[in-house]
Amino acid sequence: MTAEIILASASPRRRELLEQMGLAYLVRVAEVDESVLVSESPVDYVRRVAAKKSQQVWQSSDHRKSGSRVIIAFPYYQLIPA
Repeated sequence: MTAEIILASASPRRRELLEQMGLAYLVRVAEVDESVLVSESPVDYVRRVAAKKSQQVWQSSDHRKSGSRVIIAFPYYQLIPA
């Protein structure tokens, strides 16, 4: 099985970083409200938004049906078991 990287972001900088590393990837932009919640720490914000993006992309992914495992939302990995 070939590993795939799925970028759940429209960030051109993240694309650039993956390309500089020579990694192949798919872009699946998640439509998530990225507003900071009142009294939310930066770490909590990043974790919440990354989790929402990864969940949204996973729910719309064919990988769910294939039983493969996907890790997305770097640096806060979201491992979705098969």
